[in-house]
Amino acid sequence: MSSIPAGLVSAPAPATSGPGVPSRSQIDGWISDIDHLSSTASWLRSQAEKAEAAADAHAQQLSAPGGTEWEGEAADTAQERAYGDRGVVYRAADHKREMAKVADLGAQNLFQLRNRALEAISQAEDDEFEVGEDLTVTDKHSYTTRELNLCLAREAIAKEHQDAIMTWAKALAAEDAQVGAKLSAGAIALDAMLPQHWNNAGTDKTGEPHIQAVDNQIERDEDGAESSDPQTDSDPAGPLPSESEGFVIGPPTKPKLEWDEDFEYGSQSPTLKDWRDRAEWQAKLAGGRLLRPDLDDATAMYEHYWDNDGKPIVFDYEEAYREDTGVRANVNAEIARAQRAAEDLVRAGNTSFSMTGNASATKEYPVTENWQKAIGGYQQWSSADVRVDGNKVTMEVTVHAEDHYNFNRGETDIGTGTPDEVNGRFAEVGWAKPFDSSGSVTRTITWELGSAPSGEAGGPQFNPGREDRVDGRGSAGSFPDWPSNNRGTGRVGLP
Repeated sequence: MSSIPAGLVSAPAPATSGPGVPSRSQIDGWISDIDHLSSTASWLRSQAEKAEAAADAHAQQLSAPGGTEWEGEAADTAQERAYGDRGVVYRAADHKREMAKVADLGAQNLFQLRNRALEAISQAEDDEFEVGEDLTVTDKHSYTTRELNLCLAREAIAKEHQDAIMTWAKALAAEDAQVGAKLSAGAIALDAMLPQHWNNAGTDKTGEPHIQAVDNQIERDEDGAESSDPQTDSDPAGPLPSESEGFVIGPPTKPKLEWDEDFEYGSQSPTLKDWRDRAEWQAKLAGGRLLRPDLDDATAMYEHYWDNDGKPIVFDYEEAYREDTGVRANVNAEIARAQRAAEDLVRAGNTSFSMTGNASATKEYPVTENWQKAIGGYQQWSSADVRVDGNKVTMEVTVHAEDHYNFNRGETDIGTGTPDEVNGRFAEVGWAKPFDSSGSVTRTITWELGSAPSGEAGGPQFNPGREDRVDGRGSAGSFPDWPSNNRGTGRVGLP
């Protein structure tokens, strides 16, 4: 401003929000979309369970229709096809659970981003600025020519508020678009999983496909209840003697896991900017280790990323269980699943055996910043030794956590707003290397045969009234932001 006319002046408003940025009322109303995402996640999990139950019942009924064992070539053909269909249903159900996780995490991220945007608006208003429907920030006050310095200072403050509001508003819209794209792609992939011959059977009222094999079918009556051919209708015969809840009898066997890599290692040459960024981020790492002891596991993992050797590491899953209620819920849920499987296998006649389960994405996201960045969303499976003494079942179960430390193109860290491309770039130029990480928790549980498996398991509990370490590291602290990526660390031990 080169000159000020006599009289009153007002701090000018910054540029308007522009296209693609939500309005103030849209930000406020985003809560309905968030609630819808949460409901979608619950619906997907419910549909996955119903589909698996229908497939199990169908396959089991074909083994003994009406309680009579069915033999012969027709029986073999029908049973082979039924078990093949069941495998397809199981894969589709697992895919639905993955989609549910996307919806859950999306709802969490959007909730945090919406709150940040509304907080930024409130802060501007607390400083006596007006925030318009298009998110423009204007000063409520006018100034005389003698108050030029105050006018300029208020203009600068208005711009700071404008930038903060726009940052969170754009992040909210971007996250919403990203979640929508993932769910749409997931729906397309789900359709592709269904066999072509199911198209002839159509779908039921819930959107689930009929499961049909030869002369026996499971469908739904007008009330939505399951029914089957009257001549073969019977109660499910129970789980197969060697398989239940995704577990099979046998020694611990790590499931095959595949991970995406968005940034090809060593695929590009570093530029001058890359060298500057490297110095900046290594300085941030050093500062984080010194000033943020509560992120000790996170910084250790990021440091190992910079070790650039790609060696797998082991993180302290017991520590995560103590410190993070989300992790604890995941472990307890997996133990309960193993307990249900063990009881099924015991009822099938097994009395002393080992069993191993399949892997699945965890349902709960860590709530502490340290473990959000350490393992974020990860895979989990379990193995166990089971023995029966009379009516008492004892199980020593080990819950295994599996993760892959890397960065995802198009995602950002909500806490800092840093795009994943920034750190993924270091892998592209060959300076840092993604790696696998894992951890485990072991518990021994005893229960009376026939009692319902519990979702709660024994083990150390985090006491929010005090620290579990004298130096305060790993404290649950206040409720933090969910990062949209899975960056993190574990207390590192190289094998």
